Amino acid sequence: MKTGKTTTAAKFPKALLLAFETGYLAIPGVMAQPINKWSEFKQVLKQLKDERAHEAYSNIIIDTVSDICRAA
Repeated sequence: MKTGKTTTAAKFPKALLLAFETGYLAIPGVMAQPINKWSEFKQVLKQLKDERAHEAYSNIIIDTVSDICRAA
């Protein structure tokens, strides 16, 4: 359902979008990490454990959660 959830969440302070789909390209100024495979998702999760990531990002957005299963 397209109601602007990702667009709204992308406006949160220090937000990072983990993007399993390309719709984020239509969101101006969004900080996004494209993800195409489960292994990429796991790598990003490891990187987010780093203290520098804690300083850089306060909000992590996963779009679209249902697409995670297709990436596995």
